Amino acid sequence: PDSEKFELVTILPGFTLGPSLRAEHFASGSWIKNLMQEDDQIKADGCAAVDVRDVAFAHLQAIKVPDAANKRFILVHSMPHYADFARPVIAKYAPLGWPVCQNFCLLYTSDAADDM
Repeated sequence: PDSEKFELVTILPGFTLGPSLRAEHFASGSWIKNLMQEDDQIKADGCAAVDVRDVAFAHLQAIKVPDAANKRFILVHSMPHYADFARPVIAKYAPLGWPVCQNFCLLYTSDAADDM
């Protein structure tokens, strides 16, 4: 019945990075935590990334903009390599003595494809 219909907006963010409001586990935080372990390896591939603040803004716009109703939005800022994420972390924390992984995989391998 028409009285039970509602509008829906679907938001599909890429790998979401940025400040967390909570101390609990979150996916991008786990990736950074793994990076802070020297025995890990930084893969040569990358992923579609978006800032968490842009995801929050998109959710707000989904509520406020009538034309968003019943549509899907893919949120991606860029497609950086994992090394692009790692370099600023290494630059900041390695000089302070933190055990930061600096083991870069130089080639895209079939093992990297299997992890996707």
